Amino acid sequence: MSAPEITAQGFDISEPQAGRLAKFGRLRVRFEAAERIAALTVKERSYEVDLANTLESDNLHLFGAQSRVRNHKDITLDFENYINKKLESEGQYYFSLTVKDKEGRSASTILSVIVNREKTSLEIMDERMDRIDRGVFSFRRVGPGPVTGAADFGITWKTTEAANVTIQITNAQHGASKLLRLLEPAFDSVNSKRQLVDSAAETDSSYSIEIMAAENGAAGETFAVIVQDKPYLFKIKESKTQLSELGTTVILNGEFKH
Repeated sequence: MSAPEITAQGFDISEPQAGRLAKFGRLRVRFEAAERIAALTVKERSYEVDLANTLESDNLHLFGAQSRVRNHKDITLDFENYINKKLESEGQYYFSLTVKDKEGRSASTILSVIVNREKTSLEIMDERMDRIDRGVFSFRRVGPGPVTGAADFGITWKTTEAANVTIQITNAQHGASKLLRLLEPAFDSVNSKRQLVDSAAETDSSYSIEIMAAENGAAGETFAVIVQDKPYLFKIKESKTQLSELGTTVILNGEFKH
């Protein structure tokens, strides 16, 4: 005969299941033992019960069972009631589950749940206000002409080396008050306005930033500018160069956060 099995009903038991404090939804787990259940233990922090042998009906009702599960071939337990009655604060909790049959064979698993308290309307509003804004940019300079698309951010550049088309990004006249060099992970990890401000505050300002634009060499480069105390983070996704009668054209395309 086959060994006992524990099966999640409608979810992946290897992944934590999330819900609201005191409002957690149905969370069902099925226990099967062809040779009949001899013991079925549930342990969560200091709470531990054997639902096959307990004499207290309250333990059974916590998991939606009507009677002791001893000698059953299968039983589906619902953890909703236990979570809503026993878990009184937000956090992550772990249930250790074990079922043993009358031949001494067993199966075990861990059920993890994350309980979140209900947010107030003020907290929801604050989260919305803190949500970072995103945009795309395309900066272009033809020969010695102006850098189009960059005026609102107070930056410009000039070519300092022709072979690799190395450009030096600087503040435009009356432009950005600060220019900052950031590493790529700093850009990717910023997901809120607070994080954006903190990231800019922790970075020293630079007079200029040099990058190589030829052959898509600037892809992945990141930097920031602060315009009137408002920080903008930039990540270059693509750089293109081409020669023309007017001089070298340099194009930088990418995304920014603000």
